[in-house]
Formats: sequence, C-alpha cells, structure tokens
Amino acid sequence: MSSTDHERIRAVLQRTGWAGRAEPGLVDALIEAGRLMRLPVGTWSHGEGDTETGILVVIDGALQLFTEAPGDRQVLVGHVEQGGTIGQAARFGGGPRIVTAIAVVPSQILVISDAALTRLSASWPDLWRVIANLAYAQMRVTVQTLAQIVALPPRQRLAARLGTLAAIKGGPAPITLAIGQQALGELVGLTRKTVNGLLQDFAKEGLVRLRYAKLELVDLKGLDAAANA
Repeated sequence: MSSTDHERIRAVLQRTGWAGRAEPGLVDALIEAGRLMRLPVGTWSHGEGDTETGILVVIDGALQLFTEAPGDRQVLVGHVEQGGTIGQAARFGGGPRIVTAIAVVPSQILVISDAALTRLSASWPDLWRVIANLAYAQMRVTVQTLAQIVALPPRQRLAARLGTLAAIKGGPAPITLAIGQQALGELVGLTRKTVNGLLQDFAKEGLVRLRYAKLELVDLKGLDAAANA
C-alpha cells in the first residue's frame, strides 16, 4: 500500500465514529493490517453466508447490502458510502456474513480480516474496545432504521433515512449519495413513484438536489426537521 493510499485511508477512518476515537497509532496499525480492494460496478466484496469475516470500510464509492428473504428473494437492506463500515469480529460471537455487499459504483474498500484483528490485539489491547464501539454503532443504526419503518409515515420516513445515510457518510452539506430512487424506495419500503414525488417536494423546499442516479443532501437540519414534523 502506497503512502498516499495510507494517508487517504487514515483521513477516512478518522472521520468515522468508531475509529475516530482510537489512538492514532492504532488507526495506522489497522490500515497496515488490512488490504485495499478495488471493486468494479457489480462486483461482490462478499456474499451472505461467507465464513471469512472481519470488518470492511468503504474508502471510495458505494456498496449496497442485500439479504435473503423468504421465497428466495434478495432484499436491499443497506447502503454504505465513504466511511461506512460493515462486518463483525468472531471474538464477539460473530458468525458467517449476514449480507451480500455489492459495489454500485467503482469502489475501494479496506478489508481487515478476523485473523488480522486477532494478531493486532496482542500489541493493541484497546482494539477490542474500538471494535465493540463499532458493533454498538451498527446495532444502533439497525434499531433506528427499524423504528423509522414501523413508526413514521412516508415523508418523515424518507427524510429520516436520508439523515441516517448522511450521518454514516459524515461531513458537511452538501453530501452526495450514489443512490437511485428505486433503491432508495426499497430501503424505506416505498414505491419509486412515491419516493420521486417526495424528493420533488424536498427539492422545491431546498432540502435536496436531484441528480442522475445520485442525490445531493443540501440542508441536513431541514431534513431533520422534516423527519420530526
């Protein structure tokens, strides 16, 4: 891995909630223990049921996460962009991969295997606290997403999910998401037509800007207000 790649990856990790609070030396050790993968559009980083686990951080691009539902249906359950982290460590009771992750734009990901995490822990005992923070953050997002789907009407639900996606990616507005309206509808349990109408309303209110296969979140406070209206 080049020094340029190392610095770029460090900048991404330090913006994440779980790695951002780790001591700088540990962040560098995680980078050195990982491998940088480049994924063309449509490429899997891993499949549901894979036994080789560990954590995965999106450095550039975007991945969509699918899981199998009854009737052999593949259901879109997540979307992660730069800084988004998925996966688990076997030490915390993890098992096989629970989602299939597929690149929807050309992407780069940092993969840190369970074996690498175990090796690192010998020199960095604080590693497991950092991984526990990651596990908690993933659980929190999952619970919040479920609550949004169960409790909120369509407009508030869409605004809340956009806020969640913005928080995962981080950074100031405008935040660009590489997600189309069909996929966004699947994430929030709404039809593409309904999502299109709501996004048109959000655009008129200055909350978002619509782009081909992309979405710019312009006013994060406004989206939060819409979610809580």
